[in-house]
Amino acid sequence: MPKKEPENPYESDVCLILEGTYPYVRGGVSSWVHSLILGLPEFSFSILLILPDRKERKMRYEVPKNVRHLHSVYLQDPRLFKKKKFQKTLGSEKYQDFWEMHTSMPFVGQNKNPETVNCPAFSQITQNLDQKKWSPSSLLFSTKSWDLMLRLYELRSPDVSFTDYYWTWRYLHAGIFSVMEKPLPRCRLYHTISTGYAGLIAARAQILTGSPMLVTEHGIYSKERKIEISRASWIYEKSRERFMAEKEMGAFKQIWINAFRVMSAFCYEQSSEIITLFEGNQRLQMEDGAPPGKLKVIPNGVEYDRISALPRESRSHATIGFAGRVVSIKDVKTFIRAIRLIVNVHPDTKILIMGPTEEEEDYYEECVQLVKNLDLEKCIEFTGNVNLMEYYPKLSVLVLTSISEGQPLVILEAQCLGIPVVASDVGACRELLEGREEDAQLGHSGIVTGLADPEGTALAVISILGDPKKARKMGEAGKRRMKQFYDMPLLFKQYQKLYTQYCDRSRSAAAGSHQVSRE
Repeated sequence: MPKKEPENPYESDVCLILEGTYPYVRGGVSSWVHSLILGLPEFSFSILLILPDRKERKMRYEVPKNVRHLHSVYLQDPRLFKKKKFQKTLGSEKYQDFWEMHTSMPFVGQNKNPETVNCPAFSQITQNLDQKKWSPSSLLFSTKSWDLMLRLYELRSPDVSFTDYYWTWRYLHAGIFSVMEKPLPRCRLYHTISTGYAGLIAARAQILTGSPMLVTEHGIYSKERKIEISRASWIYEKSRERFMAEKEMGAFKQIWINAFRVMSAFCYEQSSEIITLFEGNQRLQMEDGAPPGKLKVIPNGVEYDRISALPRESRSHATIGFAGRVVSIKDVKTFIRAIRLIVNVHPDTKILIMGPTEEEEDYYEECVQLVKNLDLEKCIEFTGNVNLMEYYPKLSVLVLTSISEGQPLVILEAQCLGIPVVASDVGACRELLEGREEDAQLGHSGIVTGLADPEGTALAVISILGDPKKARKMGEAGKRRMKQFYDMPLLFKQYQKLYTQYCDRSRSAAAGSHQVSRE
């Protein structure tokens, strides 16, 4: 009688690992994830989503049928650190192991060089946590961990406040241990859409399961966190409002920045391929420890045929649109200040700020107050979250003033309709508006401006509004660029090839293991 074949251990083909996005938040990355899943129906997906807490959230997308499971991880989950859940303590031998490994990995210190990161030590820590040789409660609450923290403080940051160092240590490690303790879905391929905490989970999954792992970065995680941290008010430091990350920051901000760079290095080390949207990102990835031989570019795609078919509206007045979340990294305040200058020249202009306002409520309120202070209430409308496809046809110009971007989907979508774009010189904005080597001959489809530059932004918009022939020429160049180089099927074909390659590799490895076990 033949032996019964074992049940399929995989819950899905691909596990997408996300941080604070799909399906609860709308935006560029979430829209990209949704389109990717819909565009590859032959693959089954699990989603592992990292969230800050257990607060109830409303789904913003209807999850496709080929998504089998949705798992959540909470960075500050009090349930994880209840002592009753963990009975084992950190013994002397285990404590010494953890000390040696921790000092080789600058999670909390001032080492800025990712090349010094000890990735084998991270692998060992991953296995020890998985086997419950260590527990988060003992690593955070025991007398041994207190002693370890004192030693690290004296070694790395003896000149800063110990109280602030202690809370930095606790808060940072609580998040790290939360993602390191989460049970993993068993999948043929793990695909993380950032480094950071999501990258830690993906690296851990590769170590513990042996399945291949890919990383796709739209924006460079460590760079974006550096910008946010440099401006953060919740990290103690004498500070002022910053539009760019300053070269010199306080010790506690540097600790957080170093930690995210270390996480990136771990993720890059364990990945099979490191994908980004444009070549400019690759230099930043290599600075954070990415091996050049793993780097690959796959640009964003856009549904050109569907979007380009939308009828443009004929309007008696110009309409300027800002499409994006109302958050500090989008620098909406620069856009509002530019509008004050534009309206002085074109007083009948209508302005739409289209995007969610609830993510950074304080920042949104500051933007509303700035609109009042500049006497722009009659012309600026905060639409909140809307279907952009209903609003693009109204626009004369699309403007982005972000201080960090990857490859903004809103620029691709606007150009499908022939809308000229004014964007700050971040991410892929310049190559989208001026072209890469292969498409530069198509001409400019917009104007690139400097960061935090309301005057330059205003002048660029005024030059487009004042020259209909120029605006039309830019719009035509944008449409040709999107059709020839950024049409969605190009994206699907490249990811379909990668998914097939690595899922087949997992199937072969599983079949070989099963054959060995039967023999």
